[in-house]
Amino acid sequence: MAILLLEGFENNVNRLTGTGTFIRSSSVRRTGSYGVAANSYYFLYGTQTTVRFGLAMYATRTNGPRGFSLRSGTTTVVAVDADVFDDRMIRLSWMGGSQDYLVPYRLTGVWVHLMLAVTHSTTTGSATLYLNSSPILSVSNVNTGSSSDNLLIYTESGGAAAYIDDLWITNSELLGDVRIWSLLPDGDSSVAWSRFPTSLTANYQAVDDGTDANGDTDYVFTTTAGAQDIYTFQDLTAVHPGAVAVQGVAIDWIARRSDAGSRTARPLLRISNTNYYGTSITLPESYQIFQSTWATNPNTGTSWTVADVNNLLAGIELQS
Repeated sequence: MAILLLEGFENNVNRLTGTGTFIRSSSVRRTGSYGVAANSYYFLYGTQTTVRFGLAMYATRTNGPRGFSLRSGTTTVVAVDADVFDDRMIRLSWMGGSQDYLVPYRLTGVWVHLMLAVTHSTTTGSATLYLNSSPILSVSNVNTGSSSDNLLIYTESGGAAAYIDDLWITNSELLGDVRIWSLLPDGDSSVAWSRFPTSLTANYQAVDDGTDANGDTDYVFTTTAGAQDIYTFQDLTAVHPGAVAVQGVAIDWIARRSDAGSRTARPLLRISNTNYYGTSITLPESYQIFQSTWATNPNTGTSWTVADVNNLLAGIELQS
């Protein structure tokens, strides 16, 4: 399994444009829960022939446009609409056709989980839509386009029509109705970067917001190549006591360069005193969010355990 993207929305509500993340013009957090809503979300990923994704959705009003589509560039190749008729009909569409499913209850005012599995082909494509883990619509040997490279989620028109939460995307496996939890830094393990403002007493306090909304209010910085800041994190069992299995781990980090020339940086996991590095990034001039993912524990090569996550250290390195 290759995890392309994971988003939990507990903390990172205001995101910036960037490959592997998503774009939206505005957002609002659901009171009392973790879901967020906006006009539209564009989740960008590399070109894929097979795509699997799932999300939780909570409709707030009847017959408001809500759904999602897989796109190749700006062309929609597969789409799902969850408000086709009387707030109970779900429609699966592809290039040249569609099928409908009548849900035995109204979709307003309840959380539902939707999954879509698509294999792209202009002649032998297939698509299966799942509602609360059960397959409800499935087609094969249809035109689903030759590939897709982004996911568009539409949830609002003139007011929030739906909230979404716990979105995952892979290119091979269905993860089911998973929960995605953000674990924030709660201590310093090894620091070599400076912090702003200097009134803070520890570096982790400058990066434990869980959001990029505060911009330059607090941050860590360095100009020294090879410098690493490494932090401890909240325990998964404390944040989500019911966790029994882990599908993958992702590091989300937000960065920019403030000097002239080129700067590169990368995230890291430290496991058993060994560093495992994520994707190297040439830093942009304005803040951007990046994500590196590990489907398995790089130290053992096996699936993650809850104990693995509880013992994780993670941080950032300026490479040049």
